[in-house]
Amino acid sequence: MANVDPPPEQQLTKSVPEVSNAPLDPALVYEANAELIFQSIRYFLPEAVTAETIEAVAQEIFSDIPNSGYQKYARLLCLKSVYRHVLAHPRAKVPRDFSPPNIDSTSEPTLAQAFCLLLRDRFELSCFELAAIVDASEGSVRTRLERTRARLYPESAAARTGNAPGSSHVCIKTRELIEDWNITSARLGQFTVPGSLSRAVGDCPRCEVSLKQRLTSLEHLREIHLHPLPEPLAAFPVSPLFVKEGKRMLLNWSAAPWYVKALFEGLLATTLVLGIVLSIPRIKGIYEFWLERRLDLYSIAELAAGLSGSRSEVTNDAAVTAAGSGEAGATGSKATTASGAAGATPVATAQPERANSIQETEFLGRDSAIPTSEKLYRVLIKTDSPEAIKDQVLRALTGVHYTVADDETAVGAELPGGVMFDVLVPLKNYKQIENELSRMGEMKIIITRAKERGAPGKAHLKIWLQRI
Repeated sequence: MANVDPPPEQQLTKSVPEVSNAPLDPALVYEANAELIFQSIRYFLPEAVTAETIEAVAQEIFSDIPNSGYQKYARLLCLKSVYRHVLAHPRAKVPRDFSPPNIDSTSEPTLAQAFCLLLRDRFELSCFELAAIVDASEGSVRTRLERTRARLYPESAAARTGNAPGSSHVCIKTRELIEDWNITSARLGQFTVPGSLSRAVGDCPRCEVSLKQRLTSLEHLREIHLHPLPEPLAAFPVSPLFVKEGKRMLLNWSAAPWYVKALFEGLLATTLVLGIVLSIPRIKGIYEFWLERRLDLYSIAELAAGLSGSRSEVTNDAAVTAAGSGEAGATGSKATTASGAAGATPVATAQPERANSIQETEFLGRDSAIPTSEKLYRVLIKTDSPEAIKDQVLRALTGVHYTVADDETAVGAELPGGVMFDVLVPLKNYKQIENELSRMGEMKIIITRAKERGAPGKAHLKIWLQRI
């Protein structure tokens, strides 16, 4: 029988140890079979699309290998993915050097036939492995391989099978042995047909033709040119999203797909916007609470300042009274003479002047001067007798037809430190009330935004008569 050199690619069949139920790392599985994956893709596809096809295969390896559970089937899963991508690619084709030079175009194999024959006679994959890759039975794979060789090498069968009888059961078993024969015994870089296989073939012309076609295919496919594996494709081209370092699981954000990044960033932006929108009422409540506390602290400070001021005024008034009593006798006669001379002239009555009024507001521009129902007007009036002014305030409010803002609080409720009014007045009468209140003492108005929606056409006033 003819002798040929053993193909070096037969070592690829021993890359992954056949250990069942071992933990599978997609990167290790790919790197162990990188040469076989690259050659089986690059031989049928142009260089321009080889890298992207390998990346697509690596993506499937990354998702399927960890779930397979059996390390001895890892290489078959890789080649099964390669088989699907090669057959589905529109630019995949059988190279011209795959067929002998003297073959006509009608005898050229299909892409699936060429793929199986290359893996069998060049890379020494078994029929069992090919059956798992192409989803067929072993017998079907053997028949396909034998028929493909018969179409590629017809001259090997022309001399012996002209009047050969039909295949017997023994002949079929012998041809199965021929197809299942793997080149495992190498001697000085060559291999020979085992003696047991030669004896099984015997003088059967069909078996001898099948063996000769197998040897011819081995010789021819060993001589076809294969491209060297590029160094970048020797490493696993897929970066896992989660990387385990010791007992920690780290997120590899750069390896995340674009749609995962878009989804995560969209959720982050939506959460940020919703957080800002939902926090506005809480921020507003905190701000209004701060204003109320500020008003309370201001009232306490003003009360303390008023008490100290009233004491100094009492002392000054006593001194002025004592000094004025000494001059009363001297000026009495002069005052009588002056009044007699001016008896025919009427004396003008002094009109009450508007006291000092201070206004603070959180509104800007024209909105600060326009009374609206959305504002809360806190009026602070300092007086030494809140009970005496209470009736004046009540008469002023009655003149503009006020309504009670809080039914649970009495109008003019007497509280420690003063008297409180919580009322609603018509917007058109707000200025009138403001002017009347300003004549009753030193007044300060603090205008803020109301917490709740106000009554239409009404201004909400909280009048505090502070005792000094």
